Amino acid sequence: MSAPTPKIGRNARLVKDGVVIGLGRNIRTETSAESNEGHSMDSVKPAFSEPGNQTFSWSAEKFYVDGAYLTLLLNGTKFALVFAPTGSPTQAPYETWTGCYLTNVGRDAGMKDGIIEQLKGKALDVTVHDS
Repeated sequence: MSAPTPKIGRNARLVKDGVVIGLGRNIRTETSAESNEGHSMDSVKPAFSEPGNQTFSWSAEKFYVDGAYLTLLLNGTKFALVFAPTGSPTQAPYETWTGCYLTNVGRDAGMKDGIIEQLKGKALDVTVHDS
């Protein structure tokens, strides 16, 4: 059996409601689960340890074009995202992030690049498409 082929980061795309987030730079997705643990008085080890509440976070950097993303944040607009590691939002592997909303929109206007817009948000659910 051959080793799996690693994905190339520069190919990854973040797609909002079917449209690639244009002039995108860095993309980050993170899924985490809390730990629910119970301890008894007679042991330093947990009596039980189970996965708890899940959280779905994402962020992206892009070149600033207009105020569309700030407007989404101000209006509390929800939308769908697709994280496409190989660039295709329809061919596996890809992830569908639903109930997404923005929690932070920032901008950085330095000497080196154009104006960079940082987007951070949360999602209600994630579906993994591996095949």
